[in-house]
Amino acid sequence: PVAALQRPTSFGQASSRSAVVAKLHGGQPTPRSRSRSSMASAAAATAAATAASLLLISPGAAMAETSWPLSFTGDYTDPLHPGCERHIEVEPVAKDGVFIAHYTGTAVGPKDDTVLRGCSPEEIEKYTLRQGSFDATIRKGVISAGDGIHEGKWDGNSPGIRWEDGNKWTKIKVRSPQDEAGEQLGKFVFLAYIGVSFAAGIKGVADRLASGANQ
Repeated sequence: PVAALQRPTSFGQASSRSAVVAKLHGGQPTPRSRSRSSMASAAAATAAATAASLLLISPGAAMAETSWPLSFTGDYTDPLHPGCERHIEVEPVAKDGVFIAHYTGTAVGPKDDTVLRGCSPEEIEKYTLRQGSFDATIRKGVISAGDGIHEGKWDGNSPGIRWEDGNKWTKIKVRSPQDEAGEQLGKFVFLAYIGVSFAAGIKGVADRLASGANQ
């Protein structure tokens, strides 16, 4: 009995013992081999979940979550004044939780004209182009110029500013370094997932071949 419990000391003894164990399990994979296969499957599943989560969250998106008032910075389209420039620049440092924004843009016709016009070449030639600007504050997603006109909120459904008069400026998408980094990270994670899955598959085939050889 003592000798039977001793660990094999040679390759021949190890092979013989593996064959006996395989026969005792009816030629099926042993608990240890099943455990190794389960661990490989679990590792592949974990890699898949990690890949999916990283592909859904890019560095650019994470930055927008933590510094969203700066998301107001950019160029916009204005459906009530097509072709006219709409640009907002937000100062990067807030004071007492308030950000300062600077607007610059273009329009045609007199400043107090209530007629809605665009900035097409024909309209510019007829009514002349003029520049406009104002400063505003941003607090908790609300932008206000304090003039009773330019008061609005950030609309994240399709990024832009929803003004109190119902008009919405839609932000023009510009590819940023964060977007590029996010795409590169996504490609890397996808390739890593493919590599882990391939390795897990090879491991499973090797285990089955080893189990068959021991029968």
